[in-house]
Amino acid sequence: MRHQRAHFDLFALQVAALVATGCGGSMAAFDTQFPDNVRTDLSRVLSQMGRASEVEGPANALGRPILVAAAHGQKKLFAYDLGRGRRMWERDGSVDSRPVIGGRVTIFASGDDVVCLSLENGTEVWRLAREGRSFRGAAIDADTVAVTLGEPEAGALDTSSAGRSVVLGVGADDGGVRFRHEVDHMVAAPAVAHGLVFLPWDRQNLSVLDASSGEETARLRSTDDVFAYAMATPSGVYYGSRGVYRLTARSAAGTKRDAAYFEPHVTGAPGEPTFGPDGYATQAEGRNARERIRFHWSPTLGHDDVSFAGGAIYFLYFRYVFALGAQDGQLRWVYRHSGDIASLQVTGPGIALADDQGNVVLVDGERGLPRWRTSTGSPILAGTFDAAGFWPGATESTEDVGVRRRLLEVIFDADNRLAPARAFAVDLLAKLGDEEVTGDLIEIAGRRSLAQPIRTAAGQKLLDRQMGGTRIVEALGRRYSFLDQTETPPVGLLARAAAAMAVREAVPGLIRHLMSHETEAAALPDVVSAIVTLGDRSAAGSLRDFVIRYHADDVLGDHRSALSLAAAGALRLGGSDEVAAMRKVAEDPFCLPDVATAIRTALAEVAPVAQSPEEPAPTQETPQEPEGAQPAPASEPTRFLSDTQIQAALGEYYDELRACVVNNRNTPSPPARVRIIFIVFSDGHAERTSVSPPNPPAEQCLAEQIATVQFPQILEVRQQVTYWLPIRSPSLQVTPVPPTPAPAPPQGAAQPPAPAPAPAPPAPSAAPPAPAPAPRAPAPAPGH
Repeated sequence: MRHQRAHFDLFALQVAALVATGCGGSMAAFDTQFPDNVRTDLSRVLSQMGRASEVEGPANALGRPILVAAAHGQKKLFAYDLGRGRRMWERDGSVDSRPVIGGRVTIFASGDDVVCLSLENGTEVWRLAREGRSFRGAAIDADTVAVTLGEPEAGALDTSSAGRSVVLGVGADDGGVRFRHEVDHMVAAPAVAHGLVFLPWDRQNLSVLDASSGEETARLRSTDDVFAYAMATPSGVYYGSRGVYRLTARSAAGTKRDAAYFEPHVTGAPGEPTFGPDGYATQAEGRNARERIRFHWSPTLGHDDVSFAGGAIYFLYFRYVFALGAQDGQLRWVYRHSGDIASLQVTGPGIALADDQGNVVLVDGERGLPRWRTSTGSPILAGTFDAAGFWPGATESTEDVGVRRRLLEVIFDADNRLAPARAFAVDLLAKLGDEEVTGDLIEIAGRRSLAQPIRTAAGQKLLDRQMGGTRIVEALGRRYSFLDQTETPPVGLLARAAAAMAVREAVPGLIRHLMSHETEAAALPDVVSAIVTLGDRSAAGSLRDFVIRYHADDVLGDHRSALSLAAAGALRLGGSDEVAAMRKVAEDPFCLPDVATAIRTALAEVAPVAQSPEEPAPTQETPQEPEGAQPAPASEPTRFLSDTQIQAALGEYYDELRACVVNNRNTPSPPARVRIIFIVFSDGHAERTSVSPPNPPAEQCLAEQIATVQFPQILEVRQQVTYWLPIRSPSLQVTPVPPTPAPAPPQGAAQPPAPAPAPAPPAPSAAPPAPAPAPRAPAPAPGH
């Protein structure tokens, strides 16, 4: 019943149309009552079009590969025979549109007229008054010319149906008007083929007119898209806007899903490129930027579908051409021309382009290398190729440096007009599966001479990558040098990237930048966050030192959050030393108020966890050990070693450690004290010893001695220990303890060792051992 009802409604509509137009008449073209998406109407159109064929050569009647172009600044139109390499003719006069080539003629707007010239010799065949209207376009097929004129005030961005349009059918040989329609609709530039005229209008409809009578024979209406252009080729008729439809029986569905439709799988292409010129726009002889930002393509026969020569589409952006896979959107190659491209055509084997200096270049479609070139002798404002299939023998041999290098040439181009396309090139570069690309993105993001959108695009793509961590580590080792012409790397971005990739090897470089005065304050929160995310116990001391250095200084300005993050990180990664240091900072009356508040909050969250069994929380009463007694060994490993455990392990090695420094001193007198840093691992062995002030022989000796020490086992994987070794006098220890008489030890307690002539063994970042235990004070951080 539903189908019968539909047929009845259609029949009633057709009868009403016949009555309205008179006996034996037909409905006027562009009438809003004309039935659309009627399969029988479309079938008649497809039948008249006949069988499609491949595009094999030029469409003009001369059969020659030709370029017709308007000379820039010369009010001149000329034709150039590409096959013979010479100018065919030139003609003086204003040229106000891109020329159209077809049959035996070329057509363009000139002043108040539409002018038709002989393609063979450039003589005027006819001219047609524009009636004060704008020229939207023309199309030529054999002996038929279709022309669309519009209201001058109706622009390309007008999406309403306002504005009158005039559609003309003209004889190509004599300019005689065969039909004329003046309608209250926005009608786009036409396409002509097989005695039919195809016209998009009101951005939703595509009408098919008989080229002889102008009678409308079929209409398509989109229910989910817009129509902005139509074009006819031997392989079929195509129409669309952001994508492309091929006219088939499926087109009667009126939807993207059911029609033969293609939309590129390309994201981020700048300028909102279309698959054809906007047919509603007034022709602007190449001065409209949209004429130089669009997709170019050459259709081939497909099985009731949309297919492209070489399986590729070409995105033009002024003087860059990106060849992309039609089905996957993947970059095949990029070509960078020396000047703006005034005209481009996909010839099949490659692309032909003409630039604003009058040069013509053929670029092969396989690798994007220039293979042939000639010069027309005149700068070009706008031009049109009719050169399908043209591919002479290659006269140039160009080295292929690869897609990556060519993308970088585009990205580092100095033409800032083209920054959007260069940012698009960054997106394409980031898709390459090459570890070196990570280094490229770092270089781009850090190059201050580049436009900000390009640097921003590189930074975002760097954060999305999961390979090339070694490039991040290398970049963190780079510093600014005027002589070497190196710039400071984008430290904040590198920190975020290292954290995203879990590049733990980046921590030392991040710490160097954290403590460097050259690092921008804005980067410090990111640097600290990355150190906390990637670091271990060995990073806690640096975070602590950073807080101590800047906690009372407003030099960080709006980026003081780095201090709060560093304090929390030091407490999270560190142990009792960091807890004591952060308490002291929070109590400092000169500490920035917001920093002090943040530190107190962090202490409340992590301080109880950081306490070792030997160091109860401050809220608990600390049990007093008998004087002279040795600390009882822990029955189970603790999370970190306490100062007492470290002191007990190193105490008997004090003489040997001091001798390493005294015997290998590099100054007339030994230093007052040295700082020894080493890592204790979970099984109790120590490695990675370093010493400050630097002294390689002493450091090697100390490392050998400390490697022989067996420390208690710990639960953490590793722990960084900072140990201050007094050399000249015990009074130079971190926290001096007043001498007190040593009381007799309780019965059964271990006897203290006899005093040695050398100073008593020190405590790491704490008080030195004394004959009797005394309360310990937290050690000040280095450099404080």
